[in-house]
Amino acid sequence: MAYSKNSFLANAPTMSFYTGLNFNNLPTILPSILDTSVTLTEKYNMRPDLLANDLYDNVEFWWVFSLRNLEILKDPINDFKPGLVITAPSMATIEKLSRG
Repeated sequence: MAYSKNSFLANAPTMSFYTGLNFNNLPTILPSILDTSVTLTEKYNMRPDLLANDLYDNVEFWWVFSLRNLEILKDPINDFKPGLVITAPSMATIEKLSRG
């Protein structure tokens, strides 16, 4: 099984890189001056894919919000609620991460 070219796992050396249980292997997205603060609206309730599409023109980048906001998004879907303020990484940061 191949990962999407937009996944941080796209360049993983083997499929055993991430099994779902070894979450300590997840990449981190460090703060950047290019980050944007976003207050979630009802439109994005439990829909990080819609925000990824609006910000990056690609629904496959939904996972970046969880990696950049680990302290507030414990569950990447159910914690995505209206009124929550998250940090959205820049497209340049995401491209660098997805290239490995």
